[in-house]
This record gives sequence, structure tokens and C-alpha cells, in this order.
Amino acid sequence: MKKKFSGEHIFQAVDIILMCIFMFLIIIPVFTVVMTSFVSEAEIARRGTFIIIPEDFDFSAYKMLFASGKNILRAYGNTLFRVIVGTALNLLITISLAYGLSRNNLKGRTFLTAYVFFTMLFSGGLIPTFILVKGLGLIDSRWAMVLPCMVNTWNLLIMRNFFCAIPKSLEEAAVIDGANDLQILSRVVLPLSKASIATIGLFYAVSHWNAWFDAMLYINKQRRKALAGCK
Repeated sequence: MKKKFSGEHIFQAVDIILMCIFMFLIIIPVFTVVMTSFVSEAEIARRGTFIIIPEDFDFSAYKMLFASGKNILRAYGNTLFRVIVGTALNLLITISLAYGLSRNNLKGRTFLTAYVFFTMLFSGGLIPTFILVKGLGLIDSRWAMVLPCMVNTWNLLIMRNFFCAIPKSLEEAAVIDGANDLQILSRVVLPLSKASIATIGLFYAVSHWNAWFDAMLYINKQRRKALAGCK
């Protein structure tokens, strides 16, 4: 007897095929990066950077890597410092500002929100920022990679809007029980905002991990360089 395929079997077959294609699309770039690490500079110049199978396996890149192992470990430490400390300070300042801007009784709330939004459209520029960092004495300091990017305006506005969406009745009940603003933030707002805080924290952490341009500008000493700027 011929076995009849139901709609569920067809769906599962199509789903498996699509997942295999998706997995293939993810694996190919990773495999290409691994294979490129075994390619010599001459072959890269001749064939380009998209190389799946090297003509000759060259281990000079790994020899260079292990020869400068101390610098790599130090760079990892600087990067982890930036990610951990930077993300923690980002969340602390962002949550504080967002909570303040979400209060209806804050005087000048509309003006302050518009002022914050204005900074997302126009910035001081590269040269004034460099002059400011140099004037603060942060050149060749790990804090130069943390303090200038303390708050992301977009993340701040997202968290502010999330705080505004929390029912005011919960805060009013906390006020009736005698809670002050700090207690309302820590015991009412933050427990209800775990998903938002985790998302914004992930944005900040990924941004710090991938950042390299500011480290290139402000860090000259080899022992202070992060992983992206390590030689």
C-alpha cells in the first residue's frame, strides 16, 4: 500500500529543508573565516578574502598569535573591563535618566525629553569629542572607552517609554504604603522591567564588544589596548 502523506508530514519535510538551508547559510561564513586563517597573504592578494579551500595551508597567522600571547590576554582583559564595567554604568545611568524623564511631576519634562532627543540628531563631532577627552585627561586610559559613551539616546528613550507604560496605579499603591521614589524604582518599576533592562543591557554589551574606533583614537599604549586594537 502506498503511504499517504498528510499535511503535517509535508509541513515537517518543508520545515526540515528550510532549517537545513538556514544552517548551511550560517555555517558557510564561519567555515570561510576559519579556512582564511590558514591562507597566506600572497594567496589572499591573489584570490581574495572569500576562500573556502586554501591551496596551501599556512600557519604564520597562528605563529604570530601565539608569539604575542601575553598581549592577547592583556587585550582580552581590557575588553572584558570595557564590556562589564561599561555595560553596568550604561544601565545605571540609563535607568536613572529614563525613570526621571518618565515622571509626570518632573518640571520641564517635555523640554528635557526634547533636549535628549536633539542629541540623537546632532552631535558635537569627532574633533570636539577628542578635545574633550584629552582635556579630561583620559587619553591612554581605559575610562576613555567607557565614559564618553555612557548613554545611548535611543536606548534611553526606549527605556523611558517602557517605564511610562507601567500602570500608574501600582506606583500610587506604593506611595500609599509610604514608599519614596527610590523604593518605587527598586521594588516596583525594576522588577516589572526585567525584559527591557536585559534587552538594553545586551545592546550595550554588544556595542562595547564590537567597538574599536574610539580605542584606536584614545589609546596609544600597547598595554591599554582592547582586543580590537591589539597588534
